[in-house]
Amino acid sequence: MKDATFYDVTSDYLMKFERWKQSKGNSPATIASNINDLKRILNYYTKVKKVIPRDYEFPFSEIEYQIKNFIPNKPVLGNNEIKSIVEMKEFDSSDQEYARDIWLLFVILQVTNIENPGIKL
Repeated sequence: MKDATFYDVTSDYLMKFERWKQSKGNSPATIASNINDLKRILNYYTKVKKVIPRDYEFPFSEIEYQIKNFIPNKPVLGNNEIKSIVEMKEFDSSDQEYARDIWLLFVILQVTNIENPGIKL
């Protein structure tokens, strides 16, 4: 829709947009992000710029359209896997060793995606 207006953005339009994005192979996270961007734009022009008329029916609500919550399934390394990475001594290249060192730095600084945050590194 090249000539679409905010009045065209209805719950039906959002559902069709979601199905269209799915048919194009977009992930649920991408679709939710795109729709969240559209919601932000509508909020901005409604509440900040105040250029969208009051009779516009905002399509995002519990009754109309709800943006899908998407929480990706992130793989978690086990203690043995982390230990084998930490204790790695042989590398095919200095780039591999550097990549491992950077990964270790991120783990130490963020302590993310670890089964047991109390692990001794």
